[in-house]
Amino acid sequence: MLHSEIIDDPDRLGGYIDQWDDLAVRWSEPYCSPAWMLSWWNHVAPKRALLRVIVVTSGGRLVGVAPLFAEPALFGSRRYRVLGAGTSGRLNLLARPGLEEEVGAQFAIALSRSRPRAQAVLFEGIPAESPWPELFRTNWPTSKHPSLATEFSLPEPGITLGGSTFDDWFGDKSSNFRQQLRRRLRQLEEAGASFHLLTADEPIEQAVSAFAELHRRRWEDRGGSSVMKPGVEGMLADVARSLDDYGQRFRLWTLRSQDGPVASMLFLGAGEEVSWWLGGFDESWSRYQPALVTLFVAVRDAFARGDVHVSRGPGGQAMKDRVADTEQHVDWLTFIPRRQDVPFARLQLAPLKTRIRVAGMLPLPLKRRIQHLRSL
Repeated sequence: MLHSEIIDDPDRLGGYIDQWDDLAVRWSEPYCSPAWMLSWWNHVAPKRALLRVIVVTSGGRLVGVAPLFAEPALFGSRRYRVLGAGTSGRLNLLARPGLEEEVGAQFAIALSRSRPRAQAVLFEGIPAESPWPELFRTNWPTSKHPSLATEFSLPEPGITLGGSTFDDWFGDKSSNFRQQLRRRLRQLEEAGASFHLLTADEPIEQAVSAFAELHRRRWEDRGGSSVMKPGVEGMLADVARSLDDYGQRFRLWTLRSQDGPVASMLFLGAGEEVSWWLGGFDESWSRYQPALVTLFVAVRDAFARGDVHVSRGPGGQAMKDRVADTEQHVDWLTFIPRRQDVPFARLQLAPLKTRIRVAGMLPLPLKRRIQHLRSL
């Protein structure tokens, strides 16, 4: 017998944390761990947001978790989103394998009774193969004609490590690529730079601050970073402390010179998956291609650890695509429970969709000009 409950106080989640994390590891979903999602809630969640985590249990044991929050929208309505929205691009709900349909029904029933009423539920960056949006649609108890629409989809290239060795993977790359990487590694070594993986005996705040600064400087003339928002640095430090396994699931790689950090990349792991979250580098070192070389070192390390897959996150970036050999997709979907709410709910989403589409069409100089005008 399954039992569902909506939890609105993070302190009441304490008894479920380990089991929740077990599900994230089981499904190899780094951004679905309670360490990531609850740290996001504590540091980055929108003002006036309300926590609404649905837990489904069987015999007192957690078998499913839908980590949601309610956010004010236009004219006093509420939309529900997944914890971490806007900060990480692959977010999912979790259930014990084999119980997805039963747990999905419990999610839908519980949310239909939640207050404030959900006018819309946003699935942002959910894996394309995820069953949850459709299970919400088919199991929603108070409407005969709920709406489920895909807003857009993005590729998520990655690297398959399982079943091969690093030498095999590297050997499949072009001779030009191999020569380039070896040359850059040698040049960086000759310039006195070295790679470093954060360990537990270092001050995490200092390392995270250096990482964030490199990322911000990289994006400051491109309109600024849309991810490194206020609170994110504190969130990352909390994630590292919560996981308590520096260098395992929380992997902060830094390329250092005698003058300070040159490049930095953060990877998050769970189960068989390692995901590149964000990075940055010092433009004055660009001739050495520090970002590409740091990514290469991190992938080499992932092979040595026995990881199965490395994701480089959704969206397109030529540097990351150069080392990718697989491609998954993540989707942005909108679930609207009541037909009469469809026009109004879609009106709420119009500004977000417009910003995304326009951002993809505008030339970089115009984006920079708009960002400058907004800052005046």
